[in-house]
Amino acid sequence: MFDTNVLNLFNQATVTDLFTNISPANLTASNFGAGGEAGAIQAVFNGGLTSRTMGLLNSSSISSDARYKAAQSYQAPREIRFGLGFRF
Repeated sequence: MFDTNVLNLFNQATVTDLFTNISPANLTASNFGAGGEAGAIQAVFNGGLTSRTMGLLNSSSISSDARYKAAQSYQAPREIRFGLGFRF
């Protein structure tokens, strides 16, 4: 019995993962003016962290990471396997 297995036939280097850290800084609840843990939890459930984070990065000394939304990993290269088996 003969077997062939080909992965990534056209050898594409498709991006499979993006760098998702917006800032290398340690962002805490006090950075957002949330007033502690309870305020931060309330902000999360009200959907306000994305706009607050972007506003914080645009208006203060906290810098954004240059790798944000950059490609982090790619599809594996082409791989071809051949197999040969015997049955008795």
